[in-house]
Amino acid sequence: MENFNEIKAIWQQQQQELPPVKEVLQKIKKYKRTAIVKAYVVLLALVLSLIIMLLVLVNTPFKLWTSYVGAILVCITIIYMFLFKYNTLTKKRNEGLMSNNAYLKKLKQDIVDGDKNSYKTKLFGMCIWGVAYAFFIYEIVYTSTQYMVIGYAVLIIFWVVLWFVYRPYKVKKYQEKIQRFIQKIEAIH
Repeated sequence: MENFNEIKAIWQQQQQELPPVKEVLQKIKKYKRTAIVKAYVVLLALVLSLIIMLLVLVNTPFKLWTSYVGAILVCITIIYMFLFKYNTLTKKRNEGLMSNNAYLKKLKQDIVDGDKNSYKTKLFGMCIWGVAYAFFIYEIVYTSTQYMVIGYAVLIIFWVVLWFVYRPYKVKKYQEKIQRFIQKIEAIH
């Protein structure tokens, strides 16, 4: 009976209470819902951007054909990104049907994969956007070599910073956010 008393004493020292399963489920559902809402916001922003760009295209009398080509390419880029984001949203809605354990496994896999899944899509979109914007601003900068060099240098610097600094930073922050979320759920679970 001494062992029983020792086990009982150890058991009574453990005062840690586990939260109810309901709380775990609510956190997971909230995380899923937030991801879907963010995707809808991006889709809305892309639709508004497309409408504004079409209005600019229709209402602005450009002098050079390059501006029209640039505006059309910007519209194509917006449509391309809309389709990519809509595909992502469809996947996120399907994630809502996953069991919570399967969803956590998928989040862990997202941390391992990083940006591999969307890397080519983002690169292609950025390239089209860069070419489109280069065509689009040509009408503004073609009169002066100095303006052209400055304009295109700023465009290239912006693109390089966006791709090599901002994108990796956002990927890292997203992975850290997922990691913190998984740790919270596993601590509760």
